[in-house]
Amino acid sequence: RESIAAIYTDQPFIVKPLQGIDAETK
Repeated sequence: RESIAAIYTDQPFIVKPLQGIDAETK
């Protein structure tokens, strides 16, 4: 999960689409 957090920090734009996918998964 630390690696993922690093990706979020490095590329915050990826968080938005990722959240959308997470919502669909839930």
